[in-house]
Amino acid sequence: MAEKIYMASADAERTVTFDLLLDGVEQDLGSATVECHMRNTRTGVVTTVTDVTPDPDQVTYPGRCVTEFTAAQLLAGTYTLEWESTISTNITTYPGDADERPLLVVRAEAA
Repeated sequence: MAEKIYMASADAERTVTFDLLLDGVEQDLGSATVECHMRNTRTGVVTTVTDVTPDPDQVTYPGRCVTEFTAAQLLAGTYTLEWESTISTNITTYPGDADERPLLVVRAEAA
C-alpha cells in the first residue's frame, strides 16, 4: 500500500524526505540528478519538481532525498509522486511499481 503524505496549500514547510528504493534496495544518489513528478489523480496533469536534493551522506542514507515544493505546486488535490534519477545517461524511476507511489494529499487552508 502506498504511503500518504498530507500538507495544506499554505504550509510554510513544503518538503518531503523520501528514501528511493529499487526492488527494496536503496540506491546511491551521490552523483545523480533527481526530479519529482507529481501527477494530479483527478486531472492527470503532471508537474515536474526540480528542487530535489540527494542527502549528502549517501553512505549512511543511500537513496534518501529531500523534495521541496513551491506554493504554486501545492494546489489542493491528490497527487501520485514518483522520482526520476539520472546518473550519466542512465535514468531510473522510483518507485518502480506504480502501486507503491506515495500519495500527496494537499488540502486548502482551513482559515
